[in-house]
Amino acid sequence: MRLFLLLTFLVSVLHVSAQQDTIFKANGDQLFVHIKEVTETSVKYVFPKEDALNTVNKSSIKKISYKSGRQDFFESQLSLLDITSCLDWNKVHLSNIETEITGLRKVANLGAKAQGMTTWSSTVKLQDRAYDKIKMQAAMLGANMVYIIEQNTEEAVHGGRTGSAKLPGVTVSGSCYTSQNKSGLNINNGEYQVGQVYKLGANDFNMYELNGKDEVITVDDSNLLIENKHHKINIRVKCIRKLDQYSIIHANEKEMVLSGVFSSKNGRKTYYNIFLKRR
Repeated sequence: MRLFLLLTFLVSVLHVSAQQDTIFKANGDQLFVHIKEVTETSVKYVFPKEDALNTVNKSSIKKISYKSGRQDFFESQLSLLDITSCLDWNKVHLSNIETEITGLRKVANLGAKAQGMTTWSSTVKLQDRAYDKIKMQAAMLGANMVYIIEQNTEEAVHGGRTGSAKLPGVTVSGSCYTSQNKSGLNINNGEYQVGQVYKLGANDFNMYELNGKDEVITVDDSNLLIENKHHKINIRVKCIRKLDQYSIIHANEKEMVLSGVFSSKNGRKTYYNIFLKRR
């Protein structure tokens, strides 16, 4: 009976999709629509049984399959690299061009600050350090793009005999996005051994490794869940006492990478990545 219902459902889906055009977006989403117009920069369409005209930027589209059988393929002008963990942080793309985030899925808001040690600290080097840190934050969340919203540079003030000195600093804020489809991860139940555990605190200049190895974690249907099409897992890891739920940002037959964020009462965030190896 279940097989019959499943086959009936698949046939109905295929029948409906055959009567419509399909937009395949770069982030993995599919839109079953009626294409009205394709311009140099956008695609205009309406949903079935609706009259409202919608527009999507071409940069967010991978391909269009028309109901006639013809297909159009679109090349993205921006080539974003896959991020599987915090170790890929240098692959994260920084941008202050708003159109480059069109069609990407927003992951979180970010912020990073680099403070000079002396009044002679270079603001250029401080900017690079702040940028590196915000890229690490994004990679720990599985994002491959950071849109920089604001940057504030505080120049040093050199105090005289009676004046007070002020250290230089650079603060950047932005939002991270991903072009990757995290809903189709290959997650396997079973026993996993905790490998590397990385932490990036609010005052840290760089990530550092915690001692979490040799602990065994069981992954099964009792602790796996899906929220907004994204996989999460409820577990406790001994070296991280503040969290009991993590997002799964990478998974294959041999390993899994978890992402967790702890927010303090004053809003300061600490980021974690946990590597699990299949036993």
